[in-house]
Amino acid sequence: MPTPMSTRTRTARRALLCLALVTAAMGCDTDAGESIRTTPLETQDRVRVNVSGTAALRTQDAWQEFRVAYVAQYPESPVRAAPETAPDVDFTRQVVIGVFYGGDVHAGCTHDVDVIRRAALDGRTLRVALAPLPDLGPCRMVADPLDIAVVDVAPEAFVGVRFTGPLP
Repeated sequence: MPTPMSTRTRTARRALLCLALVTAAMGCDTDAGESIRTTPLETQDRVRVNVSGTAALRTQDAWQEFRVAYVAQYPESPVRAAPETAPDVDFTRQVVIGVFYGGDVHAGCTHDVDVIRRAALDGRTLRVALAPLPDLGPCRMVADPLDIAVVDVAPEAFVGVRFTGPLP
């Protein structure tokens, strides 16, 4: 005859099962797929975005829509002054991804940050792993931290994008 489990053992097993289910539901397999080369966007220092979020821009038109909707809100922005300004990206074989923290108030010395750690294809999903937002320095000016990168992957190679890690 089997011995009855103690309440503590049952509780521990339930907790482990719940943790396993939550981990599976969150898709914590950010190491899936082979890494894809990412390079910082050259015009990143001229871009200011005052919203928080992420973006994956697959076409020149998507870049222009993004520029008009978010970047052009800054009157002093060189990107606004030159509407034709676009990233030097071949949208037939590359996409632009971005992480923006401008919707929250951050003080610091810079708005350029390095939080995009890795991009990889996992089936038809482009997974982008993010690092925590670093210290922006001792300055007291308002900063709109952002990281924008060019990913060497054709837009048709994936259907969805999943950012993992500490999201803005």
